[in-house]
Amino acid sequence: MECGDAGPCVPELLKDIAVVQHAPWSPGSGGAGNTQHGIDCLDTWLRLCDGTPAKYDLIAFNFGLHDLDNRTAAVNKYTSQLANLTDRLRATEAKLQYHLTTPMMPKCCDGAPLNPAGEGAPRPHCARNETQNLYNCNGVVSELNQRAVRIVHDRGIPVVDLYRAVTDVCGGTYVNCSICRKTPCSYHYTAEGYVMLAKPIAAAMRAALVTL
Repeated sequence: MECGDAGPCVPELLKDIAVVQHAPWSPGSGGAGNTQHGIDCLDTWLRLCDGTPAKYDLIAFNFGLHDLDNRTAAVNKYTSQLANLTDRLRATEAKLQYHLTTPMMPKCCDGAPLNPAGEGAPRPHCARNETQNLYNCNGVVSELNQRAVRIVHDRGIPVVDLYRAVTDVCGGTYVNCSICRKTPCSYHYTAEGYVMLAKPIAAAMRAALVTL
């Protein structure tokens, strides 16, 4: 998240207690990418630049936005791969937190991963053809969040509900919202929106860190 000059973001909110390190950047993905990317790259992410294993006190993680796909096989693949990633993160012995995926209100292409024409576009570009059916992207977000919650709860990992943090401001269903970067809303937020989201993230991380 980038808060700009709107206010403190997670590193600033925790600077008295921790050094916050973002996951290594993955060009073109906006961050960690999908669960397959995580499966392929997690071992690299958990190492320092000299190749030695990193020893983190706390790891906060999420996968979901880049896994949006309404096909049953894709949702099942997400579930199995997130379980794999979670178990590998547990093996680091760091404290873990799972942060729920935030809402995605625009429609998506039926039977295909998320591929919007541009942020805030009311109609995404469908890879196969322009008449391909659209589906409710946010319904898949909710399904992936439910599956993620079951995985992490079974392993005793706490959840930070960023989905609700957004809907508490924007409502359960919305097209426009004051914290969205574009109109209509999609999946990125204004600097003020990120400042808002940084607060519950930092609060949950602080609560975990003070028990170390």
